[in-house]
Amino acid sequence: MTERELQKAVATLAERLGWRVAELTSATRTSGFPDLALIYPPRLVFVEPKNARKNPDFAEATWLNSLDEIPNVESYVWRPEDLVAGRVEYVLRYGP
Repeated sequence: MTERELQKAVATLAERLGWRVAELTSATRTSGFPDLALIYPPRLVFVEPKNARKNPDFAEATWLNSLDEIPNVESYVWRPEDLVAGRVEYVLRYGP
C-alpha cells in the first residue's frame, strides 16, 4: 500500500466514523506539515501516513513534535499495518 492509498483509506474510514477530514496537499501546506487533519469535536488529530519502510523526515518530525505539545491535539504517523491491525480505527473511535 502506498502512502497515498493509506491516506485515502484513513480519510475514508474517518469520514465513515463521522469525522471531518481535510486532506492537505503539497500545494496547500507548509513543508513537513501532516497530510491529514481530522476533527471530531472536541478532538483534533493530525496524521502523517508512511509506508512500512519510510520514516518522517526532519520537517515532518518537527511538525509532529510541535503538535504533540499542544493540549488536546493528537498527532500520529500511521502505516499500512496500523490500518490492517485495527489500530487506526481504535484511535479514531476511542482516543489515544
